[in-house]
Amino acid sequence: MEQVLVTDNSSPGKAELPPFLIRVEHLDTDKQGFFRPAASVRFAASLRTSGLLAALPPEAVRDLLMLLTFISPNGICSPHIEQLAEAMGVPVSKARNRFERLAGVRFRGQKIIAGKQRDNGLEIYSPLPWLAPVREDAIANRRDEVHPVLYAAPRQAVIDHSRATYARPRAEVEREVERQLRRPYPSDTSDSKSRDASSENEALPQPDHDTGEKAEVRKLLTGVGLLPEQVEALLERHDLLSIRRQLAWLPYRGAKNPVGLLMAAVKDNYEAPPVLRTVPNTGSSSLAEDKDVSNNLSINLAVPAAPDEAEDAQLITCKERNT
Repeated sequence: MEQVLVTDNSSPGKAELPPFLIRVEHLDTDKQGFFRPAASVRFAASLRTSGLLAALPPEAVRDLLMLLTFISPNGICSPHIEQLAEAMGVPVSKARNRFERLAGVRFRGQKIIAGKQRDNGLEIYSPLPWLAPVREDAIANRRDEVHPVLYAAPRQAVIDHSRATYARPRAEVEREVERQLRRPYPSDTSDSKSRDASSENEALPQPDHDTGEKAEVRKLLTGVGLLPEQVEALLERHDLLSIRRQLAWLPYRGAKNPVGLLMAAVKDNYEAPPVLRTVPNTGSSSLAEDKDVSNNLSINLAVPAAPDEAEDAQLITCKERNT
């Protein structure tokens, strides 16, 4: 291939720095001498003053800078042609032609880059040492200054620090808990604090004092499986007689979901189960009106209706209808 000759416009005998400098630094050096290498390419003013930058065609300058970007952390710059073609976004054949043309450029009688084929068949290109020499600098170990060694504090020191930073006085916490429970704190005896506490208590809804009957109904509802908030909702919105009646009828409904059925029965005032509605004429049309059944809270909710009694009751109903 025809070589491109670059004119040397610099004055003879004048010592200049190389146009590029590959600097390898030793970072994070430990006491055993191990370090992390990091390489960088630096430009010198001689790239301009030597006439090299002005003499190279724009395409050659671009290809040379592309080659220097493939420097490794150890300062080695030897990419193969496939890597260069991919980075340039051109076919391998076109990239090969451009770097072969750059390898033919001479400046001051020396080549700028050199191409070589490795034993594994890869075609590589590298800048020559006079153009971009490698200088290895041992950077002082600053790890102790930047990242100081931290030692774990004793357990008691951690506890003391946490208490001093996050803890609050016990009296203050107890006072806040008492106020959240809507009870006046014993130490708040001054007139201003008493007025504040009384105003807060008046603004908040006061719980009702449970009677013995209400407490017993609450216990039965909890035994069925209702959550505390569900129990309180039923007791607040419905009278005790309706709740007691549905509790007494619940075992005769054969519910798969007793909680849901009980809440729906109380809310919508379900009628008595068919087993309890179809009973012999004993002077009362329904057990729903029987106070002994509706008021009996000691009923066993797990005992279902006897099937024989249910069948007998249905037969009696059929006979009454036929007559």
